[in-house]
Amino acid sequence: MLKIVCVVLMAVCFIRMEGAHAASFKDVSKDNTLITEIDYLVEKGIINGYPNDLFKPNAYVTRAQVAVMLTRALGLQTTNVKDPKYQNVPTTHPYYKEIAAVQNAGIFDSATKFNPNATLSRVDMAIVLQRAFKLKGSESYFTDVSAKTRGYKEISAISSNNITRGYDDGSFKPNLPLTRAHFSAFLARALTLSNPNLLKDTAYDYTYSYYSLTDKNHYTLKYQYSHYDEKMMCGQ
Repeated sequence: MLKIVCVVLMAVCFIRMEGAHAASFKDVSKDNTLITEIDYLVEKGIINGYPNDLFKPNAYVTRAQVAVMLTRALGLQTTNVKDPKYQNVPTTHPYYKEIAAVQNAGIFDSATKFNPNATLSRVDMAIVLQRAFKLKGSESYFTDVSAKTRGYKEISAISSNNITRGYDDGSFKPNLPLTRAHFSAFLARALTLSNPNLLKDTAYDYTYSYYSLTDKNHYTLKYQYSHYDEKMMCGQ
């Protein structure tokens, strides 16, 4: 019944293009519900996989990885960055410039430590994406999120913009750590919003690039999602 009620309004437009191929990861099947968003970020050069063609979609995303992805997604300047003076991010750190760039942009707070290898929680994801894309929105209606919850305004903003739908039980689970696949989904949706002031539960378009292994052509696909889209549920 859920599949009958949760109707996805999908319009697909194919436009032949020439360009780079979407990456093919051994651990991301074509049936993965988030392959659209992962492919989009790969096509844009925002995220890379691991050796041996692995993406590790279920591994927790780290704060350093998020800093790198946001720097690439937003085209942040990484030369002449101001030292954020994080004790655990020396200038010799492999991602020092990206971490400094997101801190300089006000996406991550000034603090004593950055903890680059730590996980990113769902509420932290809401905070950094709201700051990165300057999202606005109405109040949220998650069962475990109140006006007293840290990041309440930011959670409301990403919910209003259809970046997240929460879980089937009506919760948001703000303290749950994010996987690489789920952060990729949230970032891709934030990047492809056609209107930064979308009202809650309205339909929106999502566009991404796709390389067809069948006919060896490169296309741009455009999907229109309703707010009942099953991909937007189950904590995504």
